[in-house]
Amino acid sequence: MRGHPTTPVSPPSHPVASHAKIIMMAVIAGAVITNIYCTQPILPLIKASLGVDLAMVDLVAAAALLGFSTGLALLLPLGDRFDRRKLVLAQIACAFVFAIAASVSPGIWALIAASFGLGIVSCVPQQLVPFAAVMSSPHQRGRNVGTVVSGIMVGILLGRTIAGVVGAAFGWRAVYGMEAAFMVPVCRQAPAAGYALDGSFLWPAARFALASGAGPSSDS
Repeated sequence: MRGHPTTPVSPPSHPVASHAKIIMMAVIAGAVITNIYCTQPILPLIKASLGVDLAMVDLVAAAALLGFSTGLALLLPLGDRFDRRKLVLAQIACAFVFAIAASVSPGIWALIAASFGLGIVSCVPQQLVPFAAVMSSPHQRGRNVGTVVSGIMVGILLGRTIAGVVGAAFGWRAVYGMEAAFMVPVCRQAPAAGYALDGSFLWPAARFALASGAGPSSDS
């Protein structure tokens, strides 16, 4: 009589990202997230330049955050239907366009609209975090996710600091010009992590995100 059959261990359904690719994902996430937080240190400069009141200039920062929330709600689900690599690259290219539009905005409402658009397409970091998880072996998952999240936090802190320095030295329009310049190398380097952005990993990434939100991670 035969014993219980042993269930074969299936090979991983996706490649495991190297540490260099995880670092690259962290750099991309940090660079893109600066699009949202670069606005806050330069609000007084925008107020003085455009001659608007404080309540109006605050709408620039609010529009960026509202656009970011809108992007999370509208762009993330598009990965169900479209190639995620192309979707991310399109977002980065659009971020370049919106940053240029913000830098040449003739008035406050044009700036608010450009800030809203920039926020919409700057949800790339939130797409990269779960992908870093599903592209990692179990014993490296916590480290890799932490690396990408650290990239986001460094981007927030450095983005605010550099925006303040650049704005004080060259004006608030130069800050948006700098953000547009950041998107050029980001767009060139993103394909190097191409398989990490492939749409076939959407459902594993979504499952990880849901599991992370439901309770403590087993890596903690």
